[in-house]
Amino acid sequence: MAVEVSTKGLVEIASHEGIVPMPYFDSVGVLTFGIGHTRFAGEPFPEELPRGVAQPLDMVFDLFREDIGRYSRDVLSAVKVPVEQHEFDALVSFHYNTGGIRRASLTKALNKGDRARAADKFMAWRKPTEIIGRRRREQSLFRNGTYTSGGYATVLRATKSGRVLWSSGKRMNVMALLGDDQTDKPITAVLRPGSVGSDVRRLQKALSIIVDGSFGPMTRAAVMDYQDRNELDIDGIAGPQTLGRLGLA
Repeated sequence: MAVEVSTKGLVEIASHEGIVPMPYFDSVGVLTFGIGHTRFAGEPFPEELPRGVAQPLDMVFDLFREDIGRYSRDVLSAVKVPVEQHEFDALVSFHYNTGGIRRASLTKALNKGDRARAADKFMAWRKPTEIIGRRRREQSLFRNGTYTSGGYATVLRATKSGRVLWSSGKRMNVMALLGDDQTDKPITAVLRPGSVGSDVRRLQKALSIIVDGSFGPMTRAAVMDYQDRNELDIDGIAGPQTLGRLGLA
């Protein structure tokens, strides 16, 4: 059972969304930032970010991973049967766009074991019309395991009014960026509630929990459980001893 979106899946979603490192209005008029981040996903709220000013791409990608983690948890809660990695990636992409995984007929069909009908039901979500191409690609990914991004996504700019400048788009090798967690580099920082980023992702992978790059209550509980089982001080903080025992320091 897949429990996190693969790097290929992350790039696929980024290629669907586009990367706009400043506030912009999406196709239905919702103020958005980065890779599909709206106020409904939590802080930072797009309306509080400076218009027309590009934020660092590191911030954009870290926020994207946090958002994907939340949507991944929704999918894991709604889907009651084991799924393959490409199916999970497609489901999270669908939910990231629609927010409808809990009520979708495709989820009901999948939970009944009818994968063919689940694949067909991706196309029940066809509005607005410009989303049809994305939905077909998600359907193909779910059904056939076909990733179409080639590792690339488009970085765009937006005006102060929030209008996307489509002619300014530049293709970026996002696979290289999202796939680099520096797995051979020792973690020297102390990780605690509130920490974010690639070191937290490595910690979460080592603990075999959902990977979203954000040290929240679930990560703290997993750290405390690991510390208890390994006779370490139980403080919920991943310091040198805990990280060393995990092979990360």
